[in-house]
Amino acid sequence: MRTWIGGFVGLVALVGCAPKSETAASQGDSPPATPAPATSAGAATAPPVALEPQPEPVPGKSPTTSPAAGDATVVKGPGGRVGIGDSLAQAKKAFPPIAGAQTSDTSMSFAIMGQQGWGWASEKQKQAFEVATKAGKVVAIGVTGGDATGEPAKTVALLGEPTRKAEGKAASVYVWEKGENARFWIRIGKEVPVFAVPSMTIIGRKEDLKLLNFQAEDPGAFVKQIDATVTQLNSPEMRRQFEEAKRKALEKRSSGTP
Repeated sequence: MRTWIGGFVGLVALVGCAPKSETAASQGDSPPATPAPATSAGAATAPPVALEPQPEPVPGKSPTTSPAAGDATVVKGPGGRVGIGDSLAQAKKAFPPIAGAQTSDTSMSFAIMGQQGWGWASEKQKQAFEVATKAGKVVAIGVTGGDATGEPAKTVALLGEPTRKAEGKAASVYVWEKGENARFWIRIGKEVPVFAVPSMTIIGRKEDLKLLNFQAEDPGAFVKQIDATVTQLNSPEMRRQFEEAKRKALEKRSSGTP
C-alpha cells in the first residue's frame, strides 16, 4: 500500500528547502530552516508487525481530522479518538478501514523513522490513514483526505491559533506544538493535480517529522517548496515535454502499436 502522504513526501524531497516563513504574529520570526534529509518512495520499510483482528469497514463514513478539544496530538475518527501514546488497537478502532480500502501492517510513509505501524488507503475515495508505533504505542499519525469542510477554522476553534503558519499559492501549513510533538494541517491546492486530496493532518515528534521535511519551526519552507515545484511543472519546457509525450502516446494508440 502506498498512501498519498508518502507520495507527497516524495514530491517535497525533490526540491530544496526555501527561506524561512512568516509565522503567527504572536510567535515572531522563526529560526532558519535546517534542510531535512531527502526521502524516497524506495526507502526501506519497517518490519511487519502481527496484525490484530481487523475492524469491519465502515461504508459511507469518512474520517475527519477534528482534534480533541485542546489536544493537538489527538485526532477523531468514525470509531473514536486516537492520539500519541495510545495503543495500535485504539488506532484501528478509531479509524477502521473504509469500504474497499487496502490495509497494510507496515508504516509506509513513516518508514524512514524506522518504526512499525499500520494503515489503510482507498485510491477510489482518495483517503488514507496511517500510524507509526514503537513498543506497541502510537508515535506518529497521518490522515489524508476525508471531510475537510470548515477547515482549518474548526481546528483553530478547538486548539486556538497555530504556533506557526504559512500560506502559499499551492499549499498552506498550520502547525500546533505540544511539548516534543507537533501537529501539521496541510492544505493541498488544485494547482497540484497529482495529489487529488484537499488536506492532510500529520502528528508526531518534531525531530522525527523533520526526516519527512515537515519542520515545525519553519512551515514556510514546505510551502515554498511546493510552490516552486508547481511553478517548475507549469514551465513552458515542462508543458512542451508533456504535450510531446501526449502526442506520441496518441500516435501509438492510433497506429495500434502495443
